[in-house]
Amino acid sequence: MIAYDTSGKSYSLTETNLGGGEGKLYSVANYTELYAKIFKSEKRTKGREAKILEWENMRLKNDLNQNFCR
Repeated sequence: MIAYDTSGKSYSLTETNLGGGEGKLYSVANYTELYAKIFKSEKRTKGREAKILEWENMRLKNDLNQNFCR
């Protein structure tokens, strides 16, 4: 599966056996430290989108606790 970030960069995703009620986790090719969470359509809300964008901003600024990132 190919997914795109908010800037339009593409990533190749491979489904993992991890997931839950909100969606599934995918490993990101060439980025072993990254995973993508794809939410089920009924779980995609503006609140979740805002939270994820804030996490992304914090990750880019190196403000996230490294334990959280793992």
